[in-house]
Amino acid sequence: MSENDYNPFRGENQDWPKLVVAVVGPTASGKTNLALAIAREVGGFLISADARQIYKGMDIGTNKESIDVKRNGEVVPGFGLDLVKPNESYTVQQFQRDALQELRKPELQGLVPILVGGTGLWVSAVIDGLNIPAVAPNESLRTELETRVEREGLESLVVELFTKDPNLKGEIDQENPRRVIRALEIIQETGRPLSEQTGKTKPPFDTLLLMPKIEREVLDERIHARVMNMVHEGLVQEV
Repeated sequence: MSENDYNPFRGENQDWPKLVVAVVGPTASGKTNLALAIAREVGGFLISADARQIYKGMDIGTNKESIDVKRNGEVVPGFGLDLVKPNESYTVQQFQRDALQELRKPELQGLVPILVGGTGLWVSAVIDGLNIPAVAPNESLRTELETRVEREGLESLVVELFTKDPNLKGEIDQENPRRVIRALEIIQETGRPLSEQTGKTKPPFDTLLLMPKIEREVLDERIHARVMNMVHEGLVQEV
């Protein structure tokens, strides 16, 4: 990767934390409660890595809850909720940039950053230093590709993608239309294979990765109860 390629850890302020804690796991596994408990115990702040909770007004369906940390009579606000309106774009690269800026905020120095999510790609963007091409969304091309998925099926686009970039085989979720379309979009806009533009940069901090352990039956019960509660709280009206 050349010196001109995107490096997520470049920047004027290089006051990185020594450690970033990442709490990950499936829906209803207790990630947020665990992250908050850790933050209160060690003195930390939360960053939500959830690609749905960024949207204002989408509260019930995303099970949005406060990630502000209350400790010793003070409140340390979290980051990652209600960032944009539902009709506004917010990419993983934007999240990566904003989250890494949070890690270096002077007023948060000395606190332990705790990433909680949610969306695996977003977590990885921060703790694995994913090098993500800075390509703005092309709405007309995206609409065209979405129409092709409806008309031809996703497999047609997957074949086209792997023809243009064979090295992506095994590196991309080929059953996820959004991932396939975005990959084709980047290739079209840059004229280069996506695999030549992506990679990882070693972060300037250590990472502690935690995952709540929960039995599948208990998890299923929690998810069912959560959905029922969402409906009771007004999910249909929110949609």
